[in-house]
Amino acid sequence: VQDKDGEWYYNAMYDKALQYGDFVPTKDELEAMGGIYYYVRAIFYVPDAENPAVLHPYPSDAFKITFRADHISQSEIQRITVPSHIPLVQFLRYVPVQWRHPDYDEYFEVTRPIQAEEMNFSIRNKKTGDFLLPYKAHIQMYGWTRAQYQEVLDRMLPVGASFHYSKSEPGPWEKFWDEFFSLLKDIYSSVQEAYAQAKGAAISFVVDNIPFIGDTAREYLKKAVTFVVDYGLASIGIPPSLPNLDKLAAGGMDYLVTAAVAETLAAAGVPVDSALAAEISEEVRQQVEDAIAAELKKAMEAQKINPFDVDFLRLSSKHLYEPAYVDVLISNHSKTHYSTTGCLSMYFGQGYDLYHTESVRIPSLKPGEVTVVRVYLRHFRCARDVPPKYFDDIYYGKTGVPVSMRVYAAFDLPEAKEAAEAMGIPPAPLPAVSEFVYDHPDYKYKREFVPAEPILQSDDSVNPFDFMD
Repeated sequence: VQDKDGEWYYNAMYDKALQYGDFVPTKDELEAMGGIYYYVRAIFYVPDAENPAVLHPYPSDAFKITFRADHISQSEIQRITVPSHIPLVQFLRYVPVQWRHPDYDEYFEVTRPIQAEEMNFSIRNKKTGDFLLPYKAHIQMYGWTRAQYQEVLDRMLPVGASFHYSKSEPGPWEKFWDEFFSLLKDIYSSVQEAYAQAKGAAISFVVDNIPFIGDTAREYLKKAVTFVVDYGLASIGIPPSLPNLDKLAAGGMDYLVTAAVAETLAAAGVPVDSALAAEISEEVRQQVEDAIAAELKKAMEAQKINPFDVDFLRLSSKHLYEPAYVDVLISNHSKTHYSTTGCLSMYFGQGYDLYHTESVRIPSLKPGEVTVVRVYLRHFRCARDVPPKYFDDIYYGKTGVPVSMRVYAAFDLPEAKEAAEAMGIPPAPLPAVSEFVYDHPDYKYKREFVPAEPILQSDDSVNPFDFMD
């Protein structure tokens, strides 16, 4: 029978009901022994659809009934803790959006040591007074030695240094300015092409070069790797903004590949703590990382297009768009068990006026393994139904209404009672009523914040010692 709430239950007529008085112990016996358990299952005979004379038996679920002399409300409720093997989850940091500088195309950074002979443009530091002309012109005009020139060059333009080369300054910019916008288009297309190649290379590897997994696992892994690359592409803003690919390569890709491999193993039915899983995980993780990294390198090389036509400069990463992100620590402090898989979810504001809701999988970790999940956030500033000013007022904390951040981690666990039975954990002795509970609740972190300001203080409510064996 189905009730008004949609729940199903079994309904037996009174004359068909069990009469406990016919077979249960007496009250004195029950009080002496505390109580007794009965397991009941009903058999329903359903007529065949085509031949009603034929009856098909359908057993019900098994019901466990505790029978005691006293009313249940008078009995002690005893909690029994069930190991969940969930990992420690801890919010680490929030980093806001780095918006693209209005004149981002005038800022460049040095990617490798520059040799004196390679300098083909002039540069001046207004604060220190240092300046350099192109190498040959400088040597001829001032009679410097190569060593003198190199020493000043190393001081002015070390690896990682950024400098501003204004469009109004004379020099190579005048020659290249008309071409530079087409070069930027080339950068976009090169990055997109490199990502397409990364996806193709990674999937090709999965199809052709992993002989020790079956076709089912291979298909799951193909989908997982495709997701990894697509997620990375969307996370760093292609399109509309020119991305900082270094940041993506350095933070987030490792977790994505780890999660993809873990999900593949689970979907293929390979136990996460098996020798085969370990072999597949290490081999696939390394190979997929290599395949993607090789193509990402090409994409990063594309950013080195510049009006000076040199390979040691690229647009300054400090002036390019970078998405906001949240880092969450996932740590398995157990020495004996793999951790339980789960889902990490993040909510911001009202869910439609700041950042998209994000959810990512939490992979199973080996005993002692630690990983940092970096979740890139997609903002609503460019959404058609959210005016930029409305977004900006919220983002910079001008509305006077607190903005909330909520981070949740839920894990793939059965009912605690089912887990206890599977682990052989017995209920409390009668007449106590057993209440099975897991040793750790789901992770919840909530706080108010100004979205434009970073949060660099981690959640200090988490105690690692609670998660140790």
